[in-house]
Amino acid sequence: MPEETNNPETALPSRSRLGELRLAIGFLTRLPVTAARGDLASAGWAFPVAGLLVGAITSLIYWFAIWLGLTALLAAALAVPAGVLATGALHEDGLADFADGLGVRAAPARSSPPCGRAALAASGFWP
Repeated sequence: MPEETNNPETALPSRSRLGELRLAIGFLTRLPVTAARGDLASAGWAFPVAGLLVGAITSLIYWFAIWLGLTALLAAALAVPAGVLATGALHEDGLADFADGLGVRAAPARSSPPCGRAALAASGFWP
């Protein structure tokens, strides 16, 4: 049995539920969590929890804006960018890749390069 260590470079992957949750949040969002090492497939159960966290952040901003007396349109104009920032525009980038794939009329081997260009991110920021 390997010796336990606190060195993150040589530590064994965390098999705990908390480690898997940190792995999912670190993979799916831009929220500042200490990245955990491990098998992403085993952390799949935590993906909805990470989505719930992003939804909670977005809805809190929306309801706070409503509480301040802003209109629903202005509250949404604040809440949606908060969700985009929290996820790093993950959904928007996926939607743009899907649209790129539909727009390319070529053989399958040539149809995927537009989707792989990181410099053309949907959020308009350099990755």
